[in-house]
Amino acid sequence: MSLSVRQLTDPNSPDLETYQDLYVRAERAIRPDAAVHSLGELRAVLGPTSVGMWFGALAAEDDDDMVGAAWLSGSLTDNLHAGSLGVWVPPERAGRGVGSALLAEAERRMILDGRREVTARIILDGNGSAAHRGFAEARGFRCVYSEVERRLSLPLPEARLAELESRVLPYRDGYRIEAFAGPIPERWAQGYCDVSNRLVLDAPHGDLEVEERRRTPEILVGQELEITSSGRRRVTALALAADGSVVGLCSCVLPEPGSEEVDQWGTVVDRDHRGHRLGLSVKLACYRLIQELPGDHRLIRTGNAETNRWMIAINEALGFEVYTRTGVFGKRLVGGCP
Repeated sequence: MSLSVRQLTDPNSPDLETYQDLYVRAERAIRPDAAVHSLGELRAVLGPTSVGMWFGALAAEDDDDMVGAAWLSGSLTDNLHAGSLGVWVPPERAGRGVGSALLAEAERRMILDGRREVTARIILDGNGSAAHRGFAEARGFRCVYSEVERRLSLPLPEARLAELESRVLPYRDGYRIEAFAGPIPERWAQGYCDVSNRLVLDAPHGDLEVEERRRTPEILVGQELEITSSGRRRVTALALAADGSVVGLCSCVLPEPGSEEVDQWGTVVDRDHRGHRLGLSVKLACYRLIQELPGDHRLIRTGNAETNRWMIAINEALGFEVYTRTGVFGKRLVGGCP
């Protein structure tokens, strides 16, 4: 076996199709209907429109045969000490050093970029999960916290939507909700960023070192290009205070044509405006709009740390059901920036 690892940089290369097929096969060997990124998404984030984040795709090859894949990512504006990675090897190639070679190269590149802390997500209750966890722990990773992925079947019955909306309305005096599809309007872009940037601090993250994000309206424009170039569409609901400022948001992304699964990206309410049922309000508005838009959307996926009891309560009220548990594993790299 002559194993080598190289980076894929051309988003239009046929090699990326092979990479994506291998990644999907490996991920769905763990869970047959696991959430995966589409080829369009991979091409979009590796293309020239990506701003605010960097991404890298590594391929392991045995001579000319691609046998494994790895993915690297990190922010370019904040949390410069940290990065995320994933390694995928299909079952027929497991146990031959492919994963070890990919991880070593991924960590080397993280160190060169000054990243001293990396995280990786591992499904905890799928086929082969114990072996995947053992692989990570044997190489210095430890489980920092766990998340639960929940799924909500669509469409939500109108009676259920109306009943939940009637529950939150009495608490919402002085606030209004705006829902829309597509780019974040310029008048709300900075407020969207201000609220969204704090999400990483509000969400449970174990003992990982995190700082507030520094996303800007300009970065939002680049993100919108990534979304649309992959055939997807953003749907957003904002909670607005009496002065028109953004104090809460819910953001989802509709899949490319032919796909049925909606991704819930984030829901957050400014700390000074909590207690008014704004979290549930923006979710309801977002989901109602999704059901009114064209497309056969079958379910919404969302994930929360197991300790985030507030958001879990909201999701359970909406009817989300537990699908799987994922461990967020962290490792401090030797040689990264102090």
